[in-house]
Amino acid sequence: MGKTLHFRFNGARNQIEEFSGTIENMYNSIFVVKVSNPKEQIKSFSYADILTESLQIFVKWYCNFRQIIILYMYILSLCSKGGYANENNIC
Repeated sequence: MGKTLHFRFNGARNQIEEFSGTIENMYNSIFVVKVSNPKEQIKSFSYADILTESLQIFVKWYCNFRQIIILYMYILSLCSKGGYANENNIC
């Protein structure tokens, strides 16, 4: 967390939104991204957005991959607990 990443979100009606930002917090069902723009918007996404490829995260080669690995490992640990989406699990 704390490194600037590039995000591409495939929203409703095939609207694609691209932005840069940092992951501020990670919770059980969602993570929060602070967008790098003059308004400093806050956006939240579920881990299911990554698994369904609605949200793509891009890292430049020189960035620290630690936060992406942590996020990936967290998603895998949630998936190993259940297998289907419900209020406690995103898989």
